[in-house]
Amino acid sequence: MKKIVSLVYLLLINFLAIAQTLNSDSLILKEGLWQTQKYKGKIATKIIHFSNCELFESNQSIQIIEIKPRCKFKFDLAYQTKSLITLDSFVSIQKAIAGINGTFFDVKNGGSMDFIRSNHQIINTNFIYPSGKRTEHQKGALLINKDKISIVNWDGLPNWESNLSAEDVMLSGPVLRINHRDVELANNTFNAERAPRSLIGIKSDGTVLLICIDGRTIESEGITIKEEQNLVRWLGCKDAINLDGGGSSTLFLKDATENGVINHPSDNKLFDHYGQRKIANAILLIK
Repeated sequence: MKKIVSLVYLLLINFLAIAQTLNSDSLILKEGLWQTQKYKGKIATKIIHFSNCELFESNQSIQIIEIKPRCKFKFDLAYQTKSLITLDSFVSIQKAIAGINGTFFDVKNGGSMDFIRSNHQIINTNFIYPSGKRTEHQKGALLINKDKISIVNWDGLPNWESNLSAEDVMLSGPVLRINHRDVELANNTFNAERAPRSLIGIKSDGTVLLICIDGRTIESEGITIKEEQNLVRWLGCKDAINLDGGGSSTLFLKDATENGVINHPSDNKLFDHYGQRKIANAILLIK
C-alpha cells in the first residue's frame, strides 16, 4: 500500500511540474517582446526571438503573418507538378504579396506526396507508403473555397479527400486543433523531434496566421509537434494544421525584408534569410 501511495505521489508531483512549466511557457509567449509591423490590406507581421532558453527551455525564433478578415487579398494554392522552385519564385510567378511553403513533396522527382486539387482538378494523389496506411500528413486538409481558407480532419473513409467539396484541397498534417480542441497526436519520432516547423492557424473571428518557427541553429532550436500544438492554442487558434517543415519552412512577405523572406530557412545552416529550399507547392496571398 505504501508503494502505491508513493507512486501516486510521484506521478502527481510530475504532473504538477509539467503543468507549471506549460503555464510558464504560455505566459512567456504572451508577455514576450513581440515586434509588430502593420502592412496594407489588414496584414501584419509579428516576430519574436527567445535567446536565453526562455521558451520550452530552448532558444526559439517565431515569425507570423497575420491576415485579418475582409483582407483585400485572397488565398490561393500554387504548385509545380514535376520541378521544384523556391517560395519567392512561387510568389513572383503568381504576383503574390505573401506565402508559406505547403505540404510534403518528392525531393527527388518533384510533385506532392499528398493529395492536391486545384480549381476542382486533381493535381496529385496520395503516395502509397509500403505499410499501405495513411501517414499523418495525409490525415488533414487545408481547403480554399471562394477565397476562404479552412481546415478539416480525416473522417476515416478511404476516399475522404475526393469527397471534399472545396475548389482547392491540399492534404497535410498532423492536424493540431479542430473546433477549439487539441487533436490527439501520434507517439512517433517525427512528432517528438525538434525541427523547423510551418503551420497555418485560424482564429474564431476568421483571422488567419501563417507561422514559421526556425530550427537547427544555435539561435533557434525548433519545436516538437506537441510544442507546436501548445503554441497555436496559446495564440488563440481554434483550428490549426502542420505543414511540411525542416528545410522547407519558409515564410514570405513582399518588402518585409531585403528579399521578402521573414524567417530564417535552415538549408544554408545560417541564421539569415537566404537558406530557402526548393519546394513543390505553397499557399499564397494574391490580389
